[in-house]
Amino acid sequence: MRLLFVSEVAHLPQKFGGVESNTHECALELMRRGHFVAVAAELRPQGFLAIRTRFLGKLGAKTRLHDRTMGYPTYRRWHVCEALADLVAMIRPDVVIVQPPRQIMVAETLRRIGVPVMVYFHDVDYPNLGGYPASVPDVTFLANSQFTARAYKERYGISCDVVPPLLRADQYRVKRQPSNVTLVNPHFSKGGELALKLAAACPDIPFSL
Repeated sequence: MRLLFVSEVAHLPQKFGGVESNTHECALELMRRGHFVAVAAELRPQGFLAIRTRFLGKLGAKTRLHDRTMGYPTYRRWHVCEALADLVAMIRPDVVIVQPPRQIMVAETLRRIGVPVMVYFHDVDYPNLGGYPASVPDVTFLANSQFTARAYKERYGISCDVVPPLLRADQYRVKRQPSNVTLVNPHFSKGGELALKLAAACPDIPFSL
């Protein structure tokens, strides 16, 4: 199959986060299984990739412009939605997987183009969806956890297939020397407030935020 991951934010190495890591790991695994995978993402104006993209864009062939920094073709554009029609016509994906943010807005654009779409929910940040999920016809919904799937079922009445984030444990496994409790990215929407309360309630346990 030919698959295209789309996001309206930047991709590795211009941006690091859970969604970007999941896209990357999924792309590598799907390629290992024999599929073609490409990524379309926002181009940030800083760094080597931005300079390279702007320079090559001035030389022509803007539609085909991409890099393989992460091991697969990544099409970085200032305005991803505006480039989708050209990218779909060129890449000819069998399905497009839409990642956060504004998944619904992007999915609506892709359905107008006429390509099969999967919308992948990674959180319950409803105001940042860019639309109402049930308003997009013939779309498959995915969720990164049972919790996320239940939340969208309760709020919007839609069913999501659960596809947990892919994790290659051998890349993260180290010899443990436990000395404190660590929370990565202690954003309040992701449990940061609860972590602070736990730290205050357990003064005998070192916490690192």
